Amino acid sequence: MLEWAPTKRLRDSIELDVRNGRVVDVSGSDPLAADLREKILKNPLIGNIAELGIGTNDKAERPDNILETEKILGTVHIALGDNSSFGGKVSAPFHEDFIFFKPTLEVFKGGQKIEIIVDGEPRF
Repeated sequence: MLEWAPTKRLRDSIELDVRNGRVVDVSGSDPLAADLREKILKNPLIGNIAELGIGTNDKAERPDNILETEKILGTVHIALGDNSSFGGKVSAPFHEDFIFFKPTLEVFKGGQKIEIIVDGEPRF
């Protein structure tokens, strides 16, 4: 659930359904949800997961500064859209970072689920 957009706390959280590296659905009552949904429908490349980062800094704490927020221990941040400017293969007229506080992040390797973060608590 997204709670913060790049410049403000969201009125209501937003949920992103991600499959194969792309956002396939956006739900939530915050106005940003409808805006993102519309942008992705018009240009599916905007739903590209351009970045995935895991916060590892236990001294970072400011949720109002995206450059610090994405480093807070136990957070996950993603960017949607363009990643061509830093070596990626997707060129889109959109790039925006979002932060997940208290996320659960799991990866699958060889059919085995590995928990990286559970409810904002690192497992590393």
